[in-house]
Amino acid sequence: MGGNLRAVLAIIAVASGVAYVKWRDAKIYDIPEASVNGFIPVVMPDGAAGDTVIVFTPPDCPSRALNRTRSLQDKLTGLGVPYVATSHYSLGGVERFNEGDITRTKQVLEGTIPAVFVNGMGRANPDVHQVAAEYERTKGRR
Repeated sequence: MGGNLRAVLAIIAVASGVAYVKWRDAKIYDIPEASVNGFIPVVMPDGAAGDTVIVFTPPDCPSRALNRTRSLQDKLTGLGVPYVATSHYSLGGVERFNEGDITRTKQVLEGTIPAVFVNGMGRANPDVHQVAAEYERTKGRR
């Protein structure tokens, strides 16, 4: 009987954690500045090329996240959307950006893998349609 109770409590804990992450992510992207594709204004990393999607995946990411990232990259290639895959984000001269932009950037980078940035906008774990639509929406505006 004790084993069953532990299993139920474990399921409840996991479900609560998933619900919290979804609530937190929804709150991050529920701002007036969010695009119709759910991307929010962020600080692009140093050296970021305009009109190129940047897909961030940490070097030690779990295999499920790596599979999501590879799937997104394959689909972007299939759609002809240019992207760069990287595991590093560098930003010099932080003082030139406002705190809100830096906070949103951090939230995207700390969200569900992969973090995707395009032309000044970012989102954690978007689907390929959201990325392609945001790329088209912001092309030439960086």
